Amino acid sequence: MADRFQEAKLRDNIVGFVKKDLVGPADENEILNEIKQVLDSINEDDVANMVDTIMASDKVVGYGAGRMGLSLKAFMMRLNHLGIQAYYVDDTYIPPLTEFDLLLVSSGSGETTM
Repeated sequence: MADRFQEAKLRDNIVGFVKKDLVGPADENEILNEIKQVLDSINEDDVANMVDTIMASDKVVGYGAGRMGLSLKAFMMRLNHLGIQAYYVDDTYIPPLTEFDLLLVSSGSGETTM
């Protein structure tokens, strides 16, 4: 019983830390509004153009640093699930790129150097 109490107390402390120190004072409405702003800023023609480019490519290779790299890794995996040959730069094996392939490079800040 004491172990469950301590586990619950630890869980509450972690939740409190996440809410207070990591999330900050923002409430759910503020977070939802920010997500809505991002979604509203997406240009549907740009999305359609990117989809057409991916579909016309023999294979897709992604590269990014930090969080953008993690996002691109996940995107490459999803493309593979859809049957599209997709790789990430640090994959063990990437076939040679040709002029029929697409290289996606992403930087959240636009100033990333490697």
